[in-house]
Amino acid sequence: MRGVDARPAQPADDPARRAAVLATGLAIDLATDLATDLATDLATDLATDASESVRYGGRMILEHALLPVVPGREEAFESAFVEALAIIASMPGFLGLTLSRSLETPGTYLLLVSWESIEAHDPGFRGSAEYGRWRELLHGFYEPFPAVEHFVRVAEAGATPFSDR
Repeated sequence: MRGVDARPAQPADDPARRAAVLATGLAIDLATDLATDLATDLATDLATDASESVRYGGRMILEHALLPVVPGREEAFESAFVEALAIIASMPGFLGLTLSRSLETPGTYLLLVSWESIEAHDPGFRGSAEYGRWRELLHGFYEPFPAVEHFVRVAEAGATPFSDR
């Protein structure tokens, strides 16, 4: 018979029916709690892991520093920087780097470093053991010590120092 339940009706006070209803309710509660917990954990993990990507619309961070090298030490600085490149390039969150020398002020260099997030740079790189070697190689060349700032791209045209990877 189509659409007809062939099982005999069970009274509402039947213990087997009550147990089935209770078990079904517990299963639904358990599944709901589990789904809620998993969704909350996933949302928290995503928010934590991608906080900078969300905050900056998924755009990379560009670190900018003008490096004033002590006059007469430019060649030694450039040699030391070659060794320092391997250090920074190995860091998590590092995307790319350019170092350019000023034509007008030959002792001034422009350092642009692309990072996945500000945290990849600081505390990531700056808090790492590798940063000690970076500092040892380069910081003695600067006078005065450079200021570092972080930027997000808002416009571009033509060739640019970095492309998002």
